[in-house]
Amino acid sequence: MTEAAVMFAMACYVLDNATAATTVSIHPDGEHAKRFDISGWLRRAGFVKIESLGSTSYGGTYRRGSETVVVDPVSETSAPLTVEQS
Repeated sequence: MTEAAVMFAMACYVLDNATAATTVSIHPDGEHAKRFDISGWLRRAGFVKIESLGSTSYGGTYRRGSETVVVDPVSETSAPLTVEQS
């Protein structure tokens, strides 16, 4: 299992167990995207890309109902996954 797959599995775990509308931000770098189909995985999980972010094809905001995943392809971020609840 790739590091990106683990990031997305954790994101789904958080979203599946959240009690309020939740945004999970994930910060994969280009190496992650080479080994894992980020946008394809989100699409198969029922997310729809609603906004692009950065210069990559996979960066952006994805939504599934009240759940949001922000894929911010900035490798200098210290935390690979952050969570916000509203």
